[in-house]
Amino acid sequence: MDAKGTRPQDLRIKNCRRLLRILSEEDSQTVNEIVAKMRLSRTAVQNILAKLTEDGMVIEREKRSSTRQGGKRAASYAISPDYKYSIFIYVSANNAIAELNNFALTRLEYRIADLSRLSYPEIVQQLGALIRMMLEEARVGMEELYGIAIAVSGMVDSDNGILLEFTGSDTCGKWGHNRPLSRDLCDCLGCDLDVYLDNMCNFSGYASYLAMAQGEDDSCVYVMAHSCGIGATYIKEGRVIKGSHGLLGEIGHTMVNFEGGYPCRCGRRGCFESMLYPESIRLRINRAVEQGLAAGLEADEICSVDDLLRAAQEGNACAVEQIRLIGQYFAGLFYNIQLMIDPDCIIFHDAFPIQLDMLHESMAAFSRQEEERHLKVPIKVLFDNSLFTEQVRKGAAYYLRNRFMNQVTEKHS
Repeated sequence: MDAKGTRPQDLRIKNCRRLLRILSEEDSQTVNEIVAKMRLSRTAVQNILAKLTEDGMVIEREKRSSTRQGGKRAASYAISPDYKYSIFIYVSANNAIAELNNFALTRLEYRIADLSRLSYPEIVQQLGALIRMMLEEARVGMEELYGIAIAVSGMVDSDNGILLEFTGSDTCGKWGHNRPLSRDLCDCLGCDLDVYLDNMCNFSGYASYLAMAQGEDDSCVYVMAHSCGIGATYIKEGRVIKGSHGLLGEIGHTMVNFEGGYPCRCGRRGCFESMLYPESIRLRINRAVEQGLAAGLEADEICSVDDLLRAAQEGNACAVEQIRLIGQYFAGLFYNIQLMIDPDCIIFHDAFPIQLDMLHESMAAFSRQEEERHLKVPIKVLFDNSLFTEQVRKGAAYYLRNRFMNQVTEKHS
């Protein structure tokens, strides 16, 4: 998602975005505090601050107390919250959550709407109504917005703002395919805004990369798992790489069981993510119960990974073994990722309601075995324990502001 190339203006854009992200972490920061985090010279940081202040994006705040008796009080800087505004919309099969953010990415307004009974045209109208209500409540004009980010579950053509296929219950009948959501929303609002549409996993992966890799790793594969599937995001030099047809993150459909396996939502059998489906988990545990290998469990008692995690947390031996087996499967996936992409690190982020160290420890242990046997290079796995929905929100907000920064800086170059 960063600008391509190594031109001076590209580096300037990157440093401006990074400084804004650092300022987003605190109410205000001094030059020395920013220098320590950016690892740039004091002069370089002052030049960036001067440029952002001149453009109105950053303001000088109160002087800090001197650390030396009689010393000069240090100026502190903060993002100008009222410079511009953005909107983030999280769309699921049943509802939409919309929020208005200021330039410091502080949430100002929040709305939620039921989409379960609406057709696609009605959904577009509902999103437009949410946006107008928030702007009116905050007394913000449409012209003060610099963009709208929309996170969805499904396949997306982000370059053209097209929702190719939405993932959810009965969405084909309601939503259809190849919907130009970005253009339709602009038409509904009667404006020409930057409306960026992307899969929620890409937004979450972007936030996780910024928080955990912190610019030290040039390439990263983010893997997100939940009870109904797996998503992934490949980030290289700060940019989300999607491949020629947007399929690069669809690693959940890598086949791991060539002799059958549970049916996947893609229509095939034996896909990696299908082993996490609730019905797949239920059938596996039921077979173990029938064979007398699941002491303490009854048929149909375990119906999802969530149930499995709870049983393992309570010490059930069969559930513990299944969790370790899932960890081993993921280690094999990490090994294949290492072979195909060779990233600096892999970030694993699960959206299960129970955070179980046993699962992460199993992944780490089997990953070490894989690297010792075959790779001879370390598989660097980082674990993100943050709330998935919050990471989606942060990633979308950061990306949209970075996109705006790209456009502004390019105009001035």
